[in-house]
Amino acid sequence: MEEVCERENLKAALRRVKDNKGSPGVDGMTVNELPDYLKQHWPTIREQFLNGTYKPQPVRRFVRQWKTPRRRRAELMARGVPERRSSNTASCGYGPWRVIRTRALTTGLSNAYFQSLGLPPLVAE
Repeated sequence: MEEVCERENLKAALRRVKDNKGSPGVDGMTVNELPDYLKQHWPTIREQFLNGTYKPQPVRRFVRQWKTPRRRRAELMARGVPERRSSNTASCGYGPWRVIRTRALTTGLSNAYFQSLGLPPLVAE
């Protein structure tokens, strides 16, 4: 873990993020704001990281990874949706916001799943 926290390793990682022109995360922080934030908060983050108590914020990759019907079907089945229902929902031509209230998505993407990512629930219980 100490190798991960070395200055040169972190500078290389930050350079890669800047080169990729990463989009803001769930906290809304842009790549340009990150160096100032790290200068201020890095000692605390490093201490938590070395102690094993650091908990990163969720990543905004939720919808991007569901682009193809095959991937959508696999993700729904991995979340406990029956095969036939996940196939029908995944191959549906409508966009994600149109099918969000379908039984497959409310089963596979429950409020507990969103809370585990640190996001607010989509549907009020």
